[in-house]
Amino acid sequence: MRAPLLLLPLAAVLAVLPAPAAPPAPAEPPAPAVTDVDDDDAQDVVFFSDTRPVLIRLHVRVDGKPYGAAWEAYVHELFNYLDRNGDGVLGRTEAARAPSGTQFQQMRQFGYTYGIGGAATYATFDELDTDEDEEVTYEEFRAYYRRTGAGGLQIYQSPAGRAATADPLTDRLFTLLDKNKDGKLSKEELDAAEKVLRPFDEDDNELVSPRELMAGGGNPYGFAAAGGGLMMPGRRGAEEKTSFFLVTPDDSPNRLTQRLALAEQVIKHYDKDKDGRLDRSEIALDPELFKALDTNKDNQLDAIELMKLLRRPPEIEAVVRLGKLAGKESPTDPVAPGGKSRALALAVRPGTAGTLLITLGDSQIDLRRTDAVTGATDDQIRQQSEFIRRQYLARLKEADPKGRGYVELLDVKKPRFMDLQTLFVLADRDGDGKLTEAEVNAWFDLQAKAVHSYVSLAVAENGRGLFDILDANRDGSLGLRELRTAWERLKPYDSDGDGCISRAEIPRQFQLTLGLGQAASFFRQGGQGMGQPTASTARGPVWFRKMDRNGDGDVSLREFLGTREEFEKIDTDHDGLISVEEAERYDELLR
Repeated sequence: MRAPLLLLPLAAVLAVLPAPAAPPAPAEPPAPAVTDVDDDDAQDVVFFSDTRPVLIRLHVRVDGKPYGAAWEAYVHELFNYLDRNGDGVLGRTEAARAPSGTQFQQMRQFGYTYGIGGAATYATFDELDTDEDEEVTYEEFRAYYRRTGAGGLQIYQSPAGRAATADPLTDRLFTLLDKNKDGKLSKEELDAAEKVLRPFDEDDNELVSPRELMAGGGNPYGFAAAGGGLMMPGRRGAEEKTSFFLVTPDDSPNRLTQRLALAEQVIKHYDKDKDGRLDRSEIALDPELFKALDTNKDNQLDAIELMKLLRRPPEIEAVVRLGKLAGKESPTDPVAPGGKSRALALAVRPGTAGTLLITLGDSQIDLRRTDAVTGATDDQIRQQSEFIRRQYLARLKEADPKGRGYVELLDVKKPRFMDLQTLFVLADRDGDGKLTEAEVNAWFDLQAKAVHSYVSLAVAENGRGLFDILDANRDGSLGLRELRTAWERLKPYDSDGDGCISRAEIPRQFQLTLGLGQAASFFRQGGQGMGQPTASTARGPVWFRKMDRNGDGDVSLREFLGTREEFEKIDTDHDGLISVEEAERYDELLR
């Protein structure tokens, strides 16, 4: 039942203030591409398009700073923690507690501790002390973690089989929408999408999920939501064919290894005759670039020559902002091409909810940010960390029946205190043979900072999925606006101009998602019916956000708690939905 008008904050405002005399001005055009970028926040990614590799540079910023700043700060704090005598270097005893690269990854992902229970792995002194001078400097310490793939940015690949298993849902949508059964979707058929698909909205929330469309057919994709494997830069390239390649910075200790891995990936993608080299017919590089790479002038490129492929300006650049946004900053922005014209820069256009869409031939890349961290909210992470902290503090008191305020190693040399034995080695920072409550708290405080010390880039390959194109805000469901604008979204893919969309015209789709912390949960946001509210639902006046009960970024007439007359005053384009822009404009006019 509709709530009484006088109880509503919005309705109360509308009742005492006059309606605007003229309709509000149209929405402002998208902000122009930014130009104030530098290499401190840059991360290069190579995308293997159908015809050639494309170099994409992402400028990643966290709270307005280069993404590597948080990682540097955390690694430095860890180094100082291990440096018991404060002389600026680690000796053998101090370095013995340094976590291995793998252990460092786990420490950051879970955010509370590593090594509790005796399962810790540590870096060897020889791995850390690369100049063999019996001391580990901060530079050597830092280089070790970058060398072992535990740097400031991690890349994750979506679960295997995701691209292939998008087909059942596409089949279902074609079956439901293709009324004349010609294997194509016309404008008329897509304009009827809301009418055709709304009956599948079983929970009546004005959203249609994949599970509802599949009518009880279970998970249409056939894999667990929180999967994904870590791609180690410079190591995975030679093992299997991938669509993206993460480029480590030029000063990385493994830069030569990863450049060779990239060259091998290029050959895997484009070597049609399988001779281990690429001629001009196999890879569509710019003639001048091909000539520059072909140092032996045999009109073919081998792996050694292809190692120089990164010695060129990026063809596409974009800024991705994580953490807090200042003023009217958007989550993502294209970067204006500098110097000579870069034709591929025209392939970048704004998407919905602060995303960028990059179109490269038969492929479309959706670039976005997320606020998700390690598959849980910040509050959940803190609660988990504090729960474990309290457990170990309680164990510490249990091992100190005399109430001395500390335990010695002999006190925990009992089977029931085995968990404290490892903690003792890690947390007895001053090495005096006594573990105090203050030392335990200091250790857990250090661990808790690890979660936000790095950025993850999640790579999802979604195949030629129709659902993923229609799901503009990537919340895992189709809302009213997405159904009503289905043809507008698909029309650009009508390559043969026949006024219809066939399966072959649906582009290959990829999603790049950047966020703080572990990226495993990022894959929940793409067409699985398990999506989370996007950036659009975090905007707008309070009344708008509260009325948008299904979190699709619009307020429908059914969600609106005022009168139809009030609804139509705000819905200036009269499409039956109040967008966040319409809500913000009307709210501003009333002020």
